Parts: sequence; structure tokens; C-alpha cells
Amino acid sequence: MKRMMLVAAVVAATVAPGRPVRLDAGQAPACRMTVVSCNYAHLYSGTFGWQFTLSDSDSRTDLAVTVNVVAGAAVCSGSETIYEAASGTTRGAINGPGLIAVEFGPDSANKLSYRITAACPGPAYPGANSGPPTTISQGTHQETYTQPATKVGMTPITGTWQIPAPESDPVNGVTGTLRVTWSLR
Repeated sequence: MKRMMLVAAVVAATVAPGRPVRLDAGQAPACRMTVVSCNYAHLYSGTFGWQFTLSDSDSRTDLAVTVNVVAGAAVCSGSETIYEAASGTTRGAINGPGLIAVEFGPDSANKLSYRITAACPGPAYPGANSGPPTTISQGTHQETYTQPATKVGMTPITGTWQIPAPESDPVNGVTGTLRVTWSLR
């Protein structure tokens, strides 16, 4: 009987895309098959953001993005500023609907964990393109590292981490940071 219930839950998860899915016969909050195969973002409201800086002796890039989330719907705002000694400063605005995913699952040690991923449109630079605005697939995205969880759908989920920017190259004078913050309830 238990095996049949599990099979029925898996079948329901694969048969009804876009509808709430329960992976444990109704005991955990429902996830939805949107953005990722099992997304819990609809349970959360709050903010997710990242700041990125990269510089060398004659240039600097600053990127700051905030994703406001209301019941899983994401709206992005922010900017990218590029300074180059030879050409000056260019600033592009990041605005528009985004994507957010909150996933729960086992980490590499088989402990329950969560991960948040967000994607936003790319920056629109004044006068750079008279065509349509950039899409999310052409834009910017970021995610948390796997974070420890106490239960699926737990609330709140908050955190901050900062690392050297992946493009940093101190030997050649290129330095930077990447900082990610989140507070979803």
C-alpha cells in the first residue's frame, strides 16, 4: 500500500506540470513545476540580491541586483556601471520581471538543504540598442551555495555570503568580490 502511494505521488508529479506537487504523500508543503522541477518559491516573499565588483588599474565594473519576491513572483531592479579610463563611465539599468527558484533536497552529505536561484534581464544601456530590451536568458543570474535546512518549506530562509569574484586575478592586478544576500519568509 505504501509503495502504491509513493508511485501515485510520483505519477502525479509527472502528469500534472504546473500544478502543486507533494513528494511525500501530503506531509510537506507542495512544490510547483515552474522554473525547476520542484519549486517552493510560491511559499516565499522577501528579497534576494547580489553585488559584484571587479577592477584593475584602469577599469571597474559594479553590478548590483535586487530581486523583490511576492508569493514566488520576482521583480528585478538594479544597475551595472562600467568605468574604463579610456572611454569613461557607462551605466545600464536592470529592471523587469525575473525568475526565482527555491529548491530543497539532499546535499553531498545526504543532509537536507536548500538552494535559491534567481535570474533577471540584463542591463539596458542608454542609446546602446534601439531594439527590444534584453531577456532573462540574455541577462544576469545568481544562486546561493547549498544551505542547511531543517525541513522542506522552512521559514524564514535568510543568509549572506561573500567570496572573491571568480574573475579575480591578483597576480595581474584584477580584484573583486561577489556578495549574495537573501531574506525570504
